[in-house]
Amino acid sequence: MKIIPMYEDQKIILTLKEVKSMCNENCPCWGKNITHPRICPICDYIFKGNGWDGIDAHYKARHEKETGELYKDWWARMCSDHKTKR
Repeated sequence: MKIIPMYEDQKIILTLKEVKSMCNENCPCWGKNITHPRICPICDYIFKGNGWDGIDAHYKARHEKETGELYKDWWARMCSDHKTKR
């Protein structure tokens, strides 16, 4: 079993099989229960509004230099389940 932290006072417990069915190992959200609201898989910033609105500016400003990966390449690794706005 894998315990996935959500917020400070909440935890969701998923089996490894459930986690693997949600996305793939390349996805930046792999192993994290990111549904809605959308949460940055790197720093846990909670996006307000509609889905991933603002993720490009957030990633470029806060993570692109640190990770060494361009936003377009990072976003391309996001699985289809996590790319949706829902």
